[in-house]
Amino acid sequence: MSEEILGIFPGLIPRGFMKVWNCMLVFTTTRLILAKDKRSYFSSVYLDPYYISSHTSAPERLKMKERSAQDILKADAENFEIPYSDITALEVTQARIPETRGFYLEIYIGELNAPKHRIRVCLKEKYFDIFKEFLRTILPEKI
Repeated sequence: MSEEILGIFPGLIPRGFMKVWNCMLVFTTTRLILAKDKRSYFSSVYLDPYYISSHTSAPERLKMKERSAQDILKADAENFEIPYSDITALEVTQARIPETRGFYLEIYIGELNAPKHRIRVCLKEKYFDIFKEFLRTILPEKI
C-alpha cells in the first residue's frame, strides 16, 4: 500500500520571540509532515482545513492521490517529518487566552513531561471537533 495524504491543515510554529513559521500539517497514512506554507497569514486568522479525505468529494480525493507526500517534504529545506511510530501522545488544547480562540496540537515524543512540538492550529472554531475526530481516526491510541 502506498502512502496516502489524509488531511492538510494550516498551522503556526513558534520560532522565538514574536516569530512564527507558517506551516501546513500534512497527515499521511504513516507520518506527519510539517511543511512550509507559502501563504501568508497571521495568528489571528482562522481558516478552513485545506483537505480532509473523509470530508471531500471523490474527484478531489482522486486528485490528491496524485500528490506525493515525499515531494511535499522535499519542497523546502526547513520541512520535516514525524513518523507516527515516534509519537508517544498527542494533546489538543484550547488557547489559554480566550481572545485568541484557536487551539494547539501538542506532540509528545518519548517522555511525557513536556511536548516536543507545540503547533498552533489555525482553524475556525467550528472545526475543533472535526480536527479531534480526524486525529482519533488515524492515531486512536495516542490521543
